Amino acid sequence: LYFNSGEGEDSMYCRGVRSVKNVGDAYYGEDLEWSYEVVNAERSAQISFSQNVDGCLDSSFLLNCSGSSSCFGSVNLRHGKYQFMNEQLSQDAYRSRVRDIQGSYGATEAFKREFDKFSLKFPRRANVNLRTVASSGNFLFEAKNVHNSFEAANVENGKYLYFVKSTKDSYDVIGFGYDSELLLETVGVGYSSRVIGCVASDNSRNIEYCFATKQTEDAFGCDGIRNGKYCILNKRYNEDEYKKIREEIVEEMKSDGIYGLAFPYQLAPYGYNETIGQDNLPLTKDVALARGYKWRDDVQITRGKETLADIPDHIKDVPADICEKILSCISCGRNYRIIPQELELYKRLIVPLPRQCFFCRHADRIRRRGPFVLYDRICAKCQKSIQTTYAPDRPEIVYCEQCYQAEVV
Repeated sequence: LYFNSGEGEDSMYCRGVRSVKNVGDAYYGEDLEWSYEVVNAERSAQISFSQNVDGCLDSSFLLNCSGSSSCFGSVNLRHGKYQFMNEQLSQDAYRSRVRDIQGSYGATEAFKREFDKFSLKFPRRANVNLRTVASSGNFLFEAKNVHNSFEAANVENGKYLYFVKSTKDSYDVIGFGYDSELLLETVGVGYSSRVIGCVASDNSRNIEYCFATKQTEDAFGCDGIRNGKYCILNKRYNEDEYKKIREEIVEEMKSDGIYGLAFPYQLAPYGYNETIGQDNLPLTKDVALARGYKWRDDVQITRGKETLADIPDHIKDVPADICEKILSCISCGRNYRIIPQELELYKRLIVPLPRQCFFCRHADRIRRRGPFVLYDRICAKCQKSIQTTYAPDRPEIVYCEQCYQAEVV
């Protein structure tokens, strides 16, 4: 269960991570080691239950912190050490406070609730973008002239870009990217140029409406071909034949008003509730069906097979044979297991065994990340108009970038 991610070792239950080792339950991160339950973290090690952290070490429950080590339950720290709920402590006092919480499921859950309330006292940035110019969205890094985009890095001149890196002059792109340009309505396309309506293709150029196409150029409507050239529906033509037939197809598609659009959703092999659409733009079954989407009721799930009901509260009391047991999620009832490297991670970081299955834990990380929606709001300090993923009725104190930098950094 390692999705949309790059290089990793001994890691599990992650999405959108790269260059990680011994990491579990991470959402969007890079250069991480021995970390657990993090959202938007990079260049850090031995961190847990944290979000928007950079260059941190041996810490838990951090929010919007950088360059900090041995800190617990703190917000907006810069180069902090031995801080507990933003209070400076001696090393011994800090260790004593942390020791009462670490490893215990009951104490950890109680502190989660306490920290959620505590964090509301501190201002938050309207977004967590870094080094962006004339751009809008969230989780944008080194972006220029990019709008309504999320989780995109090293991108330029684009709109509606999601989960992509190193892409320019593109529109409506989901996933991958990497050294690509002129992508339109693509999913999982990378190292390519001049691509329209393609899925899961790479190292190609001038391809349209293709699936799983590699090292190919000048292709239309092909599936699974490699090293193709002048191909339509997997049949090879000479250059003149290809151009003539392609032009006829394009003209017909234009007359129907569908050229330049993605494959119609009626062809989707999955129900809406099986896709990342449900993660990021959730719909009820009735709404999804009313919009013409498919819905799957019999999603695979196993319940009622658990062989262990009472899990020890503290991680130090969890025996090695827990990996032979079947557990039950306290939220949805789904059965799940603990694998050996997962148990090693929990014991190394002194964090309690999770009582939820991966799917419920992932849903909680999505909630913590925030929606892929931009709202108009007013900076709580200077009253300037801002765009943010925090809805106007949410309780967080939200600052514009200038006010946040002036007060926090």
